Amino acid sequence: MEVAAGLKPELPFRIGKYDCRKDLGGNMADVYLAWDPIASRPVVVKILRPVDAQNDSVRTRFIQEAQLACRCSHPNVITTYDVGDFNGRPYIVMEWLGGESLRSIMNRGGLRTPGHIFTVALQVARALGYLHTRGIIHRDVKPGNVHVDDEWQAKLLDFGVARRDSSDLTQAGQIVGTLAYMGPEQMQGEKPTSSVDIYAFGVMLFEMLTNRLPYAGETDQELAVSILYKPPDLSPLNEQGVPASIVALIQRCLAKKPDDRYPNFQPVVDTLKAFAAVDAAPATNAPLPQAAPVIAEPVTRDLPRPTASNPARNPWSLIVALLVVLFLIVGASVWWFVLRPHAPAPLIHTATGDMVLVPAGGARLGETASTVRQVPAFYIDKTEVSNAAWARFCAQTHRPSPLDASPDLPVVNVSFNDVVAFASWAHKRLPTAAEWEKAARGATGQRFPWGDAFRPDAANLLAASGQPGHLEPVGSHSAAASPFGALNFLGNAWEWVATPASAPRDDAEFARYAQQYFGNLTPPLSRDEPWYQIRGGSYADPPADQAARLVWDFVSFPARARQNDVGFRCAADVSDAASIPRK
Repeated sequence: MEVAAGLKPELPFRIGKYDCRKDLGGNMADVYLAWDPIASRPVVVKILRPVDAQNDSVRTRFIQEAQLACRCSHPNVITTYDVGDFNGRPYIVMEWLGGESLRSIMNRGGLRTPGHIFTVALQVARALGYLHTRGIIHRDVKPGNVHVDDEWQAKLLDFGVARRDSSDLTQAGQIVGTLAYMGPEQMQGEKPTSSVDIYAFGVMLFEMLTNRLPYAGETDQELAVSILYKPPDLSPLNEQGVPASIVALIQRCLAKKPDDRYPNFQPVVDTLKAFAAVDAAPATNAPLPQAAPVIAEPVTRDLPRPTASNPARNPWSLIVALLVVLFLIVGASVWWFVLRPHAPAPLIHTATGDMVLVPAGGARLGETASTVRQVPAFYIDKTEVSNAAWARFCAQTHRPSPLDASPDLPVVNVSFNDVVAFASWAHKRLPTAAEWEKAARGATGQRFPWGDAFRPDAANLLAASGQPGHLEPVGSHSAAASPFGALNFLGNAWEWVATPASAPRDDAEFARYAQQYFGNLTPPLSRDEPWYQIRGGSYADPPADQAARLVWDFVSFPARARQNDVGFRCAADVSDAASIPRK
């Protein structure tokens, strides 16, 4: 049956296309185990409760959680499949994970070996490092927000208090998170940086190794005083024989001052690699340990010398050894010539349009192309997403499809939430601002996608006569491609990117902006709601003298707004390219 607005129905019932079958609890949101009949798989549906859906602050935070989660695609971060709105209540659809939380495993003593501990810790460190490269701070790293399956694959959960590193959603002075895992600056209400996740990771790793926390207090006030002013007690680590390099790692993570911690997670990952056992067998029904296991630093031993009783003197053993060596040489040759990793293809044909490769390396950004940023390799759609691709998305997700829209024109009148849902459905994501600009200008930061000189025939901008313009097909202006072969970065339709933006700060400017462009929004436009960048201009923007600005500058746009010249294109990490459906 369909769920009625404002009521929590009896199971089973349906939200959109999802058949909800089991109540999994939840706090501000109702969480259900559900079935996706189209993908034929179990999923988790998280829908904001009616009373909280009316609370602007809670609703905004919930929507931000969905937006942040949809931006993530990593083997150690939970996958978000879909977002939507049902009777005014936003919902998120996520993958269903077998296994249990790290907290549950720790409580029953399931971390029996160093291999288990460091395998999980390494995966969490990689997940957090990935989030930070996406500009996301988790802010609530703890064992309860890590899920581990039967094969010891760990996934980071719960973006409920996560924030963008440029977000103002949580103001200075507000405290969110879990006290025992908060860094001193987080506890004092300072604006958080990614360093709070490094601190919390250190607390969690300490706890995984010793079954206790680095700070103690009988009350929250005593615990807070210890975190703020006392050094951590590292003696339990030494008593359990934890390697000196791991003790040093934890000590640096727990530094009182953020600047004294690691600048990012890469050094943490590099240290943990030496101790992780990726093939560690599952540990089930293990008793709660009285103490953490002794862990020895990796050592190198000399091989024993052959003796009269040593099989090394046996000629048959020598023959077998030579055959093994020969087999390994042949196997290595086969791998090198047949199975070795190949360079990414420069062009891939996906079900929602071709994508071109943007190689890893520096990107020269900004008005003078003087800002250099290293950007990992990624794929980006060759064109804007078309109405044809959008119609297939609508048909499969039961959304209203565009009316009388030419299939080869770019889809417009789509909100940020709309395009995030499309990208997730297509197994892609939105590009960041840096990725978009590099794809448009090339590695050298040229003024226009096609070069340094403006060409009025190379982009769909406002006609020189000043007559009203119109959208052109997504494959138009093929002779004016970017250095990587993509089209229409300049003009045609503005494009959403996954980089947050701020509303105009001047009151008069904001009032004019709200009235002129978004006077029909209900509820009225607010500075505090999520805003994102749109890039590239449209057919209604002026040519020549201002066109170059459209390649490096951006406009702040409310996430829920739609406009008839704002569309988008998708991107994807190279590592995720194999999972994108092909034509």
